[in-house]
Amino acid sequence: MNLTTINEPTSCPTCDSTLELVKDQLFCRNNECEAKSSKLIEHFAKTLKIKGLGPKTIEKLPLSSISDIYSISENEISDEIGNKLGKKLFDQIEKSKSVDAKTLLPAFSIPLI
Repeated sequence: MNLTTINEPTSCPTCDSTLELVKDQLFCRNNECEAKSSKLIEHFAKTLKIKGLGPKTIEKLPLSSISDIYSISENEISDEIGNKLGKKLFDQIEKSKSVDAKTLLPAFSIPLI
């Protein structure tokens, strides 16, 4: 049997911050990490069922935090993804403003909630 040794990464591949090992999982603790922010936004959108706000769209839009989802205008969205899709996504974002707390709280990825 041919075994290959794999070295454990020590830095985040996106922001180059030092990774922290917690219970066999590596974490980037840099709150400014672009990949970390994108994943938080993606989880938030998925949990609130905001259709059209997936990884590719998140990359195109000027979003760096969850709050940016609610401050971006329909025109800004349309400029990046087109008028038809922009209108649909903006409507989905507006619709997500009326979810109940039971749906909203888990969307923030707060541990133990």
